[in-house]
Amino acid sequence: VPGTLLLAEAFWMLEGYFVRTLGMHRVYNSAFMHMLRDEDNAGYRKVIRQTVEFDPEILQRFVNFMTNPDEETAVAQFGTGDKYFGVLTLLATMPGLPMIGHGQIEGFAEKYGMEFQRARLDEQPNEGLIARFDHEMVPLLHDRGRYADAADFHLYDVTADGGAVQEDIYAYSNGRGPDRSLVVYHNRFGTASGWVRVSIPFARKGADGSKKLVKATLGEALGVTDDAATFVAFREARSGLEYLRSGRELIEQGLFVDLDAYRCLVYGSFREVRDGPDAPWAELAARLGGGGVPSLEEVLSDVRLAPVHHAVMALLVPDLEPSEIAKRQGVLLERANLPAPERPGARPASAPASAAQVDPAVRAAALLRPLDRAAFDRLRVDTALQTVGLDEAAISRTRIALGLARPGEFRNPGRLAAAWLEDPDIRAFLRVHEWEGAEWFEKEPFEALLELVTALDRAAGAARSSPAIGALRRAAKAAGYRVDRFFAALETSAAAPPKRSRPRSS
Repeated sequence: VPGTLLLAEAFWMLEGYFVRTLGMHRVYNSAFMHMLRDEDNAGYRKVIRQTVEFDPEILQRFVNFMTNPDEETAVAQFGTGDKYFGVLTLLATMPGLPMIGHGQIEGFAEKYGMEFQRARLDEQPNEGLIARFDHEMVPLLHDRGRYADAADFHLYDVTADGGAVQEDIYAYSNGRGPDRSLVVYHNRFGTASGWVRVSIPFARKGADGSKKLVKATLGEALGVTDDAATFVAFREARSGLEYLRSGRELIEQGLFVDLDAYRCLVYGSFREVRDGPDAPWAELAARLGGGGVPSLEEVLSDVRLAPVHHAVMALLVPDLEPSEIAKRQGVLLERANLPAPERPGARPASAPASAAQVDPAVRAAALLRPLDRAAFDRLRVDTALQTVGLDEAAISRTRIALGLARPGEFRNPGRLAAAWLEDPDIRAFLRVHEWEGAEWFEKEPFEALLELVTALDRAAGAARSSPAIGALRRAAKAAGYRVDRFFAALETSAAAPPKRSRPRSS
């Protein structure tokens, strides 16, 4: 009967018979729920092994679930912690069809049955469970296209250093090209580790209908090029961290995993990169030592820029003589491939004061003044500043101070304020925003900016604060930190005649 879809509500543990012998297109896979719940991991891995040895495509016919109306709820069987989300990850990334039970996402504990006219318990959705589901599971479910088929599915034996198979670890890859993925899950309370290298045997059909059992290495499944200069970059979905491994290591040894209780890893975005003079991936891999980072490209930039960062750190050493500061500034400019500033007749640079007496951000900005903000960003100077101990707030102020207009350059307070508010970085620092048809800035960052320019002027040798600082502070307060009124107040202040002192009486 062409076009007929056969669905089976199979008897427990007879799923394979209903699919292979009776030819059902979809069958509920009760083994998934029962064996993962009971942590019969060797048993369930055996079920998968036997299935792929017969025909991997059968996995596509299974409907996997963690609960149904005849069983206890998912949270009653799996809890709401890491085990629940680990098994749920298998549900979302195994071939076949995932089925989400009634109330499973909300974390309801009352067993649902068709004989009940209404809920008997007054349960409220578990917002924490829902938030974690949205964060961890929804992206995987949106990406079902890379997990649903079984043509490229490979289940691996994870072996410890002594060769023992870690039956409690599920490790499988799927997809090809940009859709390649690797999922690893430890379904036991405890720790386990080992190498993911060679798959279990699976059936491969020939063009003539013949079948033979073959194995695949992880390197083959990921399509890794066997070359000493090849490295493989990939990202873990849960943490968002990126990892880097030698291609040859993945081919010869596989991937080492070290898992604590119910930990699950979902790797994807596999791509090959090649080590070379302009891309020192080998050096980066040695530096990371197998650890993950938010962005490999950013850390690779730090490796490339290491000479520049060393020059920055050398410049920030306390108590340098002015001539030594000028020399080290020259080294920094040379390594950064930047021209020396045109300052004919200028005296050698000098530090504002010792590190113990001056705001670290002001001192760093004074010493880094040959750089502008664009160079600061391009050279990732923030990495060097973190290394010498500056926190995030100090690094932000250091960057803002580079090229910042100061009272010594604009004696007119109105022109100084205009220079600030024309600078996109300063506008962001002041949190300029629109409300009720007008632009406003905020008091706290404005006061911080005034303190910063005052400190910069003093670091440059000013004996006292500029009168412009007081004028700016008074105008901002009078304007209620509204931009147009701020400029109007500055104009009024500039137009007002200076106060004359009274003559003393004789």
